Amino acid sequence: VKLALLFFVLVLTWLAFTRLTQKTGFDQLLIEQDRYAATDLALRQKEMTAWFAGKPVYGPEGKKRRTYPPATYVMLYPVIGWLDYEPARKVWAGLCVLMLAWILYLAQKTVLPQSKIEKALWLVLPLSLISMSVSIGSGQTSMIALPALWAALLVLERPLTWRRDILAAVLIAIALIKPQFTLPFFWVYLVKQRAFRAVLAALLIYTYLNITGALYQDVPLGHALTGWIHSGTAYAKGRDYSLLQGWLIETGRQSWILTYALGVFGLLGLWIFYYRRANVWVLAAVSALVARLWVYYREFADILILLPLAALYALAAGHRLRGRARAAAGFIFLLVLLPMIAPHKYFYLKDPANVPFRIFYTLTWLMAALYLWFAAHKEARYEQTN
Repeated sequence: VKLALLFFVLVLTWLAFTRLTQKTGFDQLLIEQDRYAATDLALRQKEMTAWFAGKPVYGPEGKKRRTYPPATYVMLYPVIGWLDYEPARKVWAGLCVLMLAWILYLAQKTVLPQSKIEKALWLVLPLSLISMSVSIGSGQTSMIALPALWAALLVLERPLTWRRDILAAVLIAIALIKPQFTLPFFWVYLVKQRAFRAVLAALLIYTYLNITGALYQDVPLGHALTGWIHSGTAYAKGRDYSLLQGWLIETGRQSWILTYALGVFGLLGLWIFYYRRANVWVLAAVSALVARLWVYYREFADILILLPLAALYALAAGHRLRGRARAAAGFIFLLVLLPMIAPHKYFYLKDPANVPFRIFYTLTWLMAALYLWFAAHKEARYEQTN
């Protein structure tokens, strides 16, 4: 078993090195000059330039593609908004290195590996995911949102004090740099961790940032604050949508997309309330799966799978589940990981293996969701009787 695990760690190490340094990853972020090089970073810079110059960003003149609220531009401006494109790529690369180190630290704190080889596994596993290198290479804000929301979960697991509340509030507000990524986790913060002060403070910080950003647009405040929602919904109708959104689009019910998203958000809240006695990482893992599936995303959002992977690994290595239940956690962990470390070409429609790959890939996420539901039920019963 140790030899097999060691071989697996070596394979992931090779994948991590090649993906972070070639084609996707830092090579694409820093060196490449084609239209895919740091594409999201370039878009955010163009949007910020237009936004702070008072030019329209949302709606037809913005090609209905801008899916970020004013607060995101306010948070990004001190980092890359004042720089030219090439210097911004270098600054963003440095930020990504810091975010990667933070993610690896959070993974160790969450999984609590017991041996050196397990520690090595969780040092290379996050780096080997294709979604991680794509997020870096495109300059995605998910590289900031994920560690910030994850760190807030860890901070709020300790006894709450004003100091921890303020720290958690700042982290949650930073995570809202990509709100569609972060919002499902609010149920965990509120229902499981009962962090009411931290969430209220985070919302006050976020509201202030939004209003500050909205002052630069010569449009009604309501439009400046909500235009990103309508713009994002329009973009989702036309291109990158989740599984259920795809069904709504195919059946001509595009106008239901926002209602569907709010419904999924509400159902997640009810589910977490019902299973609030379950382990926080099981609930966070389910929130991550919902965050991945409730609105449109591309493969860079799959870095959210790190939370379900950490929860599944902890369940397989822990003591609350026994026998087949623990073995099933380990098996599903491997199934979910496989498409995440598959060759990048399978994510493109032109590849003949794309359709069966995506079917398998979607099924693994659904299997993880069902298993975590089962685990939440077991965990809740365990907490209730102990």
